[in-house]
Amino acid sequence: MDLPEVFNDWSWSQQSISSLDNIVSYHLEQPYRPDWELIDKAYDSCVGGRNIIWLCTINNRQWRFYEADDNQWVLIEAKREANDVTLDGPLVPIYFEEKTDKKVWAYLALGTVDFLQQSLLSIYNKKIESFESINRRKDIWHLKSGMGTVTFSQKGDNVILVHTVPK
Repeated sequence: MDLPEVFNDWSWSQQSISSLDNIVSYHLEQPYRPDWELIDKAYDSCVGGRNIIWLCTINNRQWRFYEADDNQWVLIEAKREANDVTLDGPLVPIYFEEKTDKKVWAYLALGTVDFLQQSLLSIYNKKIESFESINRRKDIWHLKSGMGTVTFSQKGDNVILVHTVPK
């Protein structure tokens, strides 16, 4: 794995960050909890960590590190395009990928799916064509006019929101 120093010394498994979308990230196996003193010493100019998402640019690559389900720590590389956000709201961009048929953005939000959906409904109510329910009520929003779909997955104290737009 091509991970930053400190992180490269630990054991990781690769898993998806969302139950509805296949976006692969690194899930910390050993140690069970990150060594924040070591991280802070190696990356003193980075922000966040411990209780909020850790944001860091290392060797021109953007990394996000956060706590998800059951105290599981997740590391994901956020391509530069992840900052070219497509949605407004209380969201932190954590991932971007462009495929031949679609573009995919992933965001992290603190709180519950219900709270995030209520927040976003006030902004996007007129842009929603329909709702779909897979794992929970209305966890997929189909947007109008080629704006794609938005999926919501609860991960611990956070929500992973994935916005997929067809090309």
